[in-house]
Amino acid sequence: MLKITTKEGSPIDIPEGHDRLAIYENLQRAAEKLGINAFRWKQKKLYAAEVVGYIQAQGIQLNILPKLDTLEENRDEDFLFNLLASSGYIKNPKFAAAQTKKTALEPLEIIISELAGEIEAALRGGIPRRYEETREDSQSIRGKIDFPRLSTRPPGNTLIPILHSPLSAGNKLSQAVKFITGALHHRTTSSINRQRLGAILELLSNIKNREFSSRELHLIKISRHETQWERTISIGQMLSTGHSPDPTFSGESSAFSLLFKLEHLFERSMRKIISESIKDSGLKVLNNNLPLYLLNDAQSKKGIVQLRPDYVLHKNENYIAIADAKWKRLDRTKRAYGVDRDDLYQINAYLGRFKVEKGIVFVPRLPWMQAGWSVMYEIPESPAKIYLVGVDLECLLSRNEITRKEAYTSLSCTLKNILN
Repeated sequence: MLKITTKEGSPIDIPEGHDRLAIYENLQRAAEKLGINAFRWKQKKLYAAEVVGYIQAQGIQLNILPKLDTLEENRDEDFLFNLLASSGYIKNPKFAAAQTKKTALEPLEIIISELAGEIEAALRGGIPRRYEETREDSQSIRGKIDFPRLSTRPPGNTLIPILHSPLSAGNKLSQAVKFITGALHHRTTSSINRQRLGAILELLSNIKNREFSSRELHLIKISRHETQWERTISIGQMLSTGHSPDPTFSGESSAFSLLFKLEHLFERSMRKIISESIKDSGLKVLNNNLPLYLLNDAQSKKGIVQLRPDYVLHKNENYIAIADAKWKRLDRTKRAYGVDRDDLYQINAYLGRFKVEKGIVFVPRLPWMQAGWSVMYEIPESPAKIYLVGVDLECLLSRNEITRKEAYTSLSCTLKNILN
């Protein structure tokens, strides 16, 4: 299999001797199943978008790493590992970090390794059993008679079509667990992971094979007695959009993808970082679950255009500031550093509706930005202000305690100056 590594926002270079256009086509076809924009065209060349992860298509595996503007070996992979851990996709980062050093596993292989361990642990309690409605023909009545089917039977048939709900291991949850295990087994490049997942598939050998769409996995509801399967199904929902059987792929049963939007990982990581950075000021980050709308319909009084800022900073239940995290690489040669106009419109709408005077847009810090970099823009004829703040995410997520502490101190000082 041809393995290619690139970075977010960078071109996908195909080695000489390979059909570049065919490879581009296969990658795009695999990415179409994801529901996110994984690529963009530029000057007749395919570029990775603001995503990280893996796409495995016909005879090719594309690895997309975050871009750190450095030549240091493995630094980008370390950053990806820390970003996935901070975002909650790696549950035991200290143990996983030791395993990574010992076995040279890719960061996303750690997710597969952890999930294999969780499935193994859950199966020690047995294959998930559920009461699920089943149609079958029986000589005795169990449950209820299936009258629509009975009406189509000729007279004299001794078997009765029935509907009943037996406690069975052959249910949708167990079938989904087997499907997800099979997807992981197909994707992993680690011999240890492949062996563990193969053993799990043996335990599930009596469970019927079934393909699941992302929608079907989202429809599976986990009860309070089945929480041990919650993360497995959650990861499976991501996998299913990229796991697509395709008969035109000779020699392979499926294309496989596991991609993360960097803005999504950035937003998840920043929630913890902001909370830690402002804790000494008495401020807190509110989970913005309250429905707040930009407009109300004059007749029905129903809200129109729901507002969902990433973070609402409050103190004693009073809103202090609104903030968003945008994975946008600023350009110091452009007006307003090239920040998207729509992002500024959005934060300005938040300020008016939440009745606060300070809006913050967090962006990744770039090499030309000084430590604690920020810039402020005033809204004419208003006391409100919008701040751009450069975040040194690599240092904030570093496993080096001194590096991490210095980065937190810098961000805390910047936010203190803005919010006071």
